[in-house]
Amino acid sequence: MVRRDEAFEIDFYERVLKRTPTQIDALRQLGHLYTRTGRVREGLTVDLKLALLCPRDAVAQYNLACSYALLRDTERAIACLAEAVRLGYRDAAHLREPGTAAAQNEFARAHYEQHMRVTGTLQIENGPELPISGHGLRDHSWGPRYWQSTPSYRWITGNFGDDLGMVVSVVGDRKGGVFHKGQELLRITDIDLDTEYEGNTNYHSGLKATVTLENGDVHKIEGRVTGFIPLRNRRAGQFTHIGEGMTEYTLDGARKGYGLSEYLDQVE
Repeated sequence: MVRRDEAFEIDFYERVLKRTPTQIDALRQLGHLYTRTGRVREGLTVDLKLALLCPRDAVAQYNLACSYALLRDTERAIACLAEAVRLGYRDAAHLREPGTAAAQNEFARAHYEQHMRVTGTLQIENGPELPISGHGLRDHSWGPRYWQSTPSYRWITGNFGDDLGMVVSVVGDRKGGVFHKGQELLRITDIDLDTEYEGNTNYHSGLKATVTLENGDVHKIEGRVTGFIPLRNRRAGQFTHIGEGMTEYTLDGARKGYGLSEYLDQVE
């Protein structure tokens, strides 16, 4: 039986893809949802499209192998798995764990992000109520996260007021994200990112990025990390470093904004 939240998510991503049929993140999430809800052949169709759009993406080939395996097409499954390994897929622990073919170990199922303006109060136990009024980002996905399922990512979010926000995403060699300008969402088509680190560590302290949008607009972003939390996750013998940086941004040399810059890397 398909849960109500899954039916909602499927409908949401199908609507997104009617408007932008080659939106990679939406295709990826819809493929996972189809597979989880037993619509394996539809999941295969999505995975085939992703493999065509991202021919050098090892994870796309791996997911395609899983879809073929679920349909008991062993020959194609093995061929796609071999291609995934050739392209750099090395998550042996992921391959060994039960349920992988059903996408149980995916990174963030049905993930979505939403810029928000928030007002309210915060109270800790019996302490005083603190008023809150500001901007933030709703970052949501369903179920547990398998932090070892992606080799690296750079996730850079910021708000510049009620009318402007950004989510800049670099996952391996995939670049994307959105700018929201008023009521308009504009897809990011290219990112040139340069990061500063503290000494010989993987603790990022600043960044500069040039971002190109689908309408041709180009924005320059400078980020200064004002607070940093280093996190580590360990699973199946793998160590993952996650750096959380509270960041002050300057957009196009003028407008100030704030948000989170999150860097993930697998530790050798």
